[in-house]
Amino acid sequence: MRAVGFAVDNGADLNEVLLTVAAIPEGDEEAWMKEWKATADRIYERGKYSFEHGDKISAREAFLRASAYYRSAEFYRRKDPIYDSHVPELFGLSREAFVKAGKLLDGPFEEISIPYGKDKLPGYLLLVDDSGKPRPTLIYTNGFDSTTEEGYYVIGAAALRRGFNVILYDGPGTGRMIREKKVPFRPDWEAVLGPVMDYAETLPEVDKSKIVLFGYSMGGYLCARTAAFDHRPAAIVLDDGMTSFFATYPPLPKFLVDWIKAGFDEQAIPVLEWMKKDDTYTRWALQNGVWVFGTSNEPEYIRKSEQFALTTEDMHNIKSPALILEGENDLVFKGQASELASELKAPYKHVVMKNADGAGEHCHMGAMRLLHQTIFDWLHTTMGIDSNASH
Repeated sequence: MRAVGFAVDNGADLNEVLLTVAAIPEGDEEAWMKEWKATADRIYERGKYSFEHGDKISAREAFLRASAYYRSAEFYRRKDPIYDSHVPELFGLSREAFVKAGKLLDGPFEEISIPYGKDKLPGYLLLVDDSGKPRPTLIYTNGFDSTTEEGYYVIGAAALRRGFNVILYDGPGTGRMIREKKVPFRPDWEAVLGPVMDYAETLPEVDKSKIVLFGYSMGGYLCARTAAFDHRPAAIVLDDGMTSFFATYPPLPKFLVDWIKAGFDEQAIPVLEWMKKDDTYTRWALQNGVWVFGTSNEPEYIRKSEQFALTTEDMHNIKSPALILEGENDLVFKGQASELASELKAPYKHVVMKNADGAGEHCHMGAMRLLHQTIFDWLHTTMGIDSNASH
């Protein structure tokens, strides 16, 4: 659903996804990588052919699909991501295809480096046009396992169509920051998004009074946490609303969480190994968590995840209007969006996206049109933007 849902913005074609998935035996992670890469390679070559023959639109569309398929190919490479050569290879191919596509977009596209302490955060700046007119600007924040390039299909293209400029960036724990620089997630995300907003405010094309933070999955926590300490955003969109990441990826039985909190790692690790053996999701979530949280083992990752939580005081300190989304079928964060809504002092709208609309899954995968409609209808109302005049 995640892969095919991006067809809305040229991140997939329906039958390419169905045929790729049909060739993958259940639970076979090697086949998953092989089949997605084969599809991506084929589409990438078609993009090059179109480009060489002067069809820039077909080239752009093919490069966008190839980028998304390479991301899918890399997704389950988590057993040893630091030393697995497929990780940088597939991620690099996804990025390369995305940059080729970006240079063929209708509006300006630029690779950017955002000052971040003594380091730089890599990212992309996408503008509606080259008029230099200050516009509302949406800043996209990755989740637990997403890439900056994926942000284009999640929200970037939809925002550009509606007259918003877009900043996509890799924060610690994501994209190039974890793969190339080995910098893991940190809970005090205002120290990350603050510099990104500082950068945005230097751009003449950005209307400083209309900066929107969009948080994808775990990014819902990261953006809410930022808004508790930095009151610049005109609005925050939490896709989805959450209060705590602790022991959610994967969800664990209470006795096991209690053991891990108490430091009984010798007892916990064999149980985690048994859980991982036959469950792709549990195996992937634990392995990814150790990597992106920068820990040496799985209990340590789960303990560290407890730092990624909003206090009641944090929730009360949020001043920006908030759209809190929730998937009816998203059991991982069940009840958290309602908890956040009940504590907010700022104006908010809490929307439960329904299974009956095909939007009940985590981050509403497969229902991107309805997701975008819900978000931008609220943003236009909240920020007083006339959508007909946005261009």
